[in-house]
Amino acid sequence: MIDKVFPITSKKLSAFIVDDQRILFSSQRKDSFNAFKEEFAKKITLATKHEVKYEDIISITKEEAEFDLHLTYKGALGITNELEFTFSKSDDYEVFLTYLEQKRFFTRTYETLSPFNAIRSQLIWLFLSILGTIFFYDRAIDIAKEGVDESERGKVRVLNYLIEFLGDKGVIAVGAIVIIYLGYNIWKRYTNPPRQMRLMPA
Repeated sequence: MIDKVFPITSKKLSAFIVDDQRILFSSQRKDSFNAFKEEFAKKITLATKHEVKYEDIISITKEEAEFDLHLTYKGALGITNELEFTFSKSDDYEVFLTYLEQKRFFTRTYETLSPFNAIRSQLIWLFLSILGTIFFYDRAIDIAKEGVDESERGKVRVLNYLIEFLGDKGVIAVGAIVIIYLGYNIWKRYTNPPRQMRLMPA
């Protein structure tokens, strides 16, 4: 274990600690290791808690030019899950990774991604952006004909007002900007794939 709390930025989580068997994540950040562990052990709490056992970790990856760590692990029923987080203190990257290497016997490697692996997730976002643009374009045409349905719930109604404001041409323009931006990033990553650090159990 490491007698410290690692502050992080992540969805619903703000810190974690490592003990002899697992990594404990929580949305509540405590000043000391013991205070964090005591809070984590409470049955009734408003905090979002998550734990990952070392034997369930599949890999931890990080691209050299990025700050996000991707922790892939086996969850319930063997389903693969992923946690993405960024350390608030840059020195904590090496402290955490070195601990896993030296105390948990993980192996660290570096590789340049293949062009396809470099753009795989971006291709999914590009596909979703194209589908989203088509969907909102059709919605803009319907709203132009029928207006905004006042009986719809708050967030949906606000979105429809925004679509009405943009109009069909505005939706196409916004969608085109997003698609061009994603396409440009895909081209950059494909022609110059990034180098990736990978940490895996021995």
